[in-house]
Amino acid sequence: MKKSKRRQIQVQQDPDEMPRQEQDEPVEAEAEGTENADEQVTIRSGGRKARKKAKMEERKAAKSFDSEDASLDETIRDLPQPLEEMHARRKAMPELMREKPQDVFADEIEDETGDEVAGGDQPLESPDHQDEANDSEPQEPEENDEENKPEKSPRKRKRDEEAAYFSRESDLKKRTALRYARSRRKAARVLHTPNINRTGVPRKSHFFRNSFLTVLSLGVIVLIGAFFYFDMANWQSLDVDRITAAAQTGRMYDNAGELITVIKGVENRVVIPLEEIPEDIQNVFLAAEDLRFYKHHGIDFVRLFGAVVANVKEGGFAQGASTITMQLIRQSHLSTQKTIARKLEEVYLAFMLEQSMSKDDILAMYLNYIYFGNGAYGLQTAAQTYFGVDAKDLSLTQAAALASSIKAPSYYSPTASESNNRSRRRYILDTMLEQKMISQDEHDNAAKAELVLVKKPAEDLPYGWFVDAVLVEAESILGVSSDQVLSGGYTIDTTLSRTHQETLEKQFKTDVFPAKASDGTAVQGAAACVNVKTGEVLAVVGGREYTVRRGLNRATQLRRQPGSSLKPLVVFAPAIDRFGYMTASVLKDEPINFNGYKPRNSSYTYYGNVSIRSAITSSLNVSTVSLFNDIGVAAGREYLEKVGIPLDARDASLSLALGSMTYGVSPVQLAAAYSPFANGGKFYSPHFVRKITDPTGRVVYQNRDSGTRVIKETTSFLMTSLLQSVTSSGTGAKLSGAGTPVAGKTGTVNMTGGGNRDIWMAAYNSEISTAFWMGFDESDSKHKMQSWVSGGDNTAAMARNYFKALYQNRSKPQFASAPKGIVALEIDKQAIKWRGEAMLAVDVTPKAYRYTEYFTSDNRPTRKSDVWTPPRSANKFTVGHSDQGYPQLMIQPSDTAIYRVQRDTEGESFILTELYGSAGETLYYTDTSARAGIVYTYRVIPVHAELLNNGVLLEGVQSVQVAQARISGGQSIWDSVLDFFGGGKTAEVEQDVVESMTENQTSIFWNNAP
Repeated sequence: MKKSKRRQIQVQQDPDEMPRQEQDEPVEAEAEGTENADEQVTIRSGGRKARKKAKMEERKAAKSFDSEDASLDETIRDLPQPLEEMHARRKAMPELMREKPQDVFADEIEDETGDEVAGGDQPLESPDHQDEANDSEPQEPEENDEENKPEKSPRKRKRDEEAAYFSRESDLKKRTALRYARSRRKAARVLHTPNINRTGVPRKSHFFRNSFLTVLSLGVIVLIGAFFYFDMANWQSLDVDRITAAAQTGRMYDNAGELITVIKGVENRVVIPLEEIPEDIQNVFLAAEDLRFYKHHGIDFVRLFGAVVANVKEGGFAQGASTITMQLIRQSHLSTQKTIARKLEEVYLAFMLEQSMSKDDILAMYLNYIYFGNGAYGLQTAAQTYFGVDAKDLSLTQAAALASSIKAPSYYSPTASESNNRSRRRYILDTMLEQKMISQDEHDNAAKAELVLVKKPAEDLPYGWFVDAVLVEAESILGVSSDQVLSGGYTIDTTLSRTHQETLEKQFKTDVFPAKASDGTAVQGAAACVNVKTGEVLAVVGGREYTVRRGLNRATQLRRQPGSSLKPLVVFAPAIDRFGYMTASVLKDEPINFNGYKPRNSSYTYYGNVSIRSAITSSLNVSTVSLFNDIGVAAGREYLEKVGIPLDARDASLSLALGSMTYGVSPVQLAAAYSPFANGGKFYSPHFVRKITDPTGRVVYQNRDSGTRVIKETTSFLMTSLLQSVTSSGTGAKLSGAGTPVAGKTGTVNMTGGGNRDIWMAAYNSEISTAFWMGFDESDSKHKMQSWVSGGDNTAAMARNYFKALYQNRSKPQFASAPKGIVALEIDKQAIKWRGEAMLAVDVTPKAYRYTEYFTSDNRPTRKSDVWTPPRSANKFTVGHSDQGYPQLMIQPSDTAIYRVQRDTEGESFILTELYGSAGETLYYTDTSARAGIVYTYRVIPVHAELLNNGVLLEGVQSVQVAQARISGGQSIWDSVLDFFGGGKTAEVEQDVVESMTENQTSIFWNNAP
């Protein structure tokens, strides 16, 4: 077993009687007293259980020592009493403690059996020696055991050996250690020696060490006090983003790349790199604020000491000694309050900033961050504000003037006080000369140069409605607040067209609005113009007058019901595109009850069979709702969602066909929704922003909308054809005076109780799509438009004026020609009315009833019109007599036609009259010109009425009757007698005539009758 490093305790007699060499040997006894000795024993005995057992044995051993106090007292009495000896023993005590463990009072130490140990100098035999004595005969190890046992690691083998050793020696060692510690405490009380760790060893004096510890303690106390007094716990940590992300002024450009306006918040700042600032200009600011900027580490102790001296003399804060770094920290992190706490925090943060950034970066941030007065932050903005130049083009005089402003803009800026600025400017130039930053000539020239300031232009709000819309969209794109957009230094390329915007704004200065309300409230308006090929919003006007930034923009924020202007979007476009309807498809326009919903036409007039073209041209409500009912509400909603019209869940009834919505649309949304009709069927989301670039030049947003096809190209063409009819001869006919091809649709929203709330005009050509709205912001019984004011009036007039002014000196864009798959056919208009079907015109179709209609090649009419065939003969034709005896004709028509009545007699033939009638009617005519005694032949000839009105005579089969007048007083006496008795020649003749009429059904004037 490996021997333990722990040395055995040796027993000695009086320390003074020990040999010199033994006193000089280091004693390695337990100098830590009872507790430390026990701790070492328990640690080496291994484990918590062993430590607990050792403590219990310690308490038992302590009780056994009480009986030995008498012998200990005798030992103490034997100690030398003279003071010199006591002092010598005090000096010897530490050396004795460093020697091998031995009991200084060995004669009182007993072994485990109670026997005294013989010989004070004789060390106790170690257990190893005792084991060797007892085991005189060596034992042979068992080979099998050694071979089977796994080899232990040195560390584990050592731990096992120590545990075995102390298990045998623990009792003796503990008793020895306790007796040794107890003896030293007794000796310490008698000798009155200092007690170090309860050992009784005298303390050695260390003056310098004690002084250092005292000063250190005082310093710690002062720091702790300062920590609480200056509230250091609440000091800020350095945040460089507060400087680098400072508010910056951005730029907004139109679609031609020209500057519209600057974008700024509270701070007007344009950040530029240090490389764009000439070195001479940099030196101006170093001379003005911090000559030793490149020599210190954020705190200039030379200036600081001078400032302290000056402040002591002044009895206040006369000087600050702030470096450029400290100024930057103060303006970005701290307040301007002059307190010691704030100054210390400023120093701390300045030092931290210097550790994290280079000098050039700090100077660049300073020149871009600092305030120069007059609303200008940063050198670039200050140069433009005061002198109208960029920072790189500043003269030495101008730079010195700007540097002068930093100290106190309200006192030293060029606009605040020219004399104060000149004085400060001269000081800066003198400092630069002293520091050899400039030559004498440069100094003199700059000192006497005249400072010319630019006049600050009046605050202008150019294109305010459009700029506001751009800012709102930018906030949404970037996901930031309005303040962050204004102060973020972004460059925004917009879709604004100055020509379109300025022309649109002029329309709102003209008198085209409806009359004011009775209380003087004016009717409001809004309009939008969108590029149909890109979705770019070219112009918007959000009200009749722009007065405040970010106010209500009706062009983008308005949500009003669109009325009939929604019909092409929700009904006709999906019907044609998805369900095979054509522009000539026939609808029923008559009162219908749709499960309780009873729409009506605005004029309360109904037209029977009408084509889709007629229904949309005249804006007929009933026929439109009927078609919407056929295609289904879901189909209309689906198309509206495709073209960006917002819907509510409640917008799911047939009334949606007439523009009845929960919230409604804005002019921008409506204008964009009409664009697919003009561009071949694609929808582009309306937008104001093309591109956004951050202050570093990185593009953070780029619009890449390539459009979404929502209808077929053929449908787009057919819809434009329909809506051109509206602007040429329909409700939007005022647009026919636009001087350029335009298509569109009107919209009018009625109010319960009479009057109109909203009027609309959506109009477009092949380049732009527009929407115009007029109405009161808050509609009620006192704020409404008259019932005769409709979308075809004021809004149509404004749209006409806009297109006319816009294309006055420009080429007039034409709508696209018919795409492949479209055919043009001549349709008989009367066939739609009479037959309820679109039929091809025939040769006899009058020109007035022919019109060209467009169809797809796979969905076209093939039947020819049959409404121009000769009308059939009268269903019944008889001749009687009136009360006066004149011939009275009774005619029952078979068709709708004009029935000519012709009378023939010997020597004459002429038309008596023309009667217009239809099947089911009975026509009467009395021939009062007939003379008695003459036999007349009456012929009823059906003639095609429409053709006759257009100069074409088309007759049908005639009917013939022969009759004679029976006029009283015109007969002979004999004839009267015969008549009285019911006989005679006359009666016979009349009967013959009637019979012959029924046999003769062919007109002698119509050779082609069947």
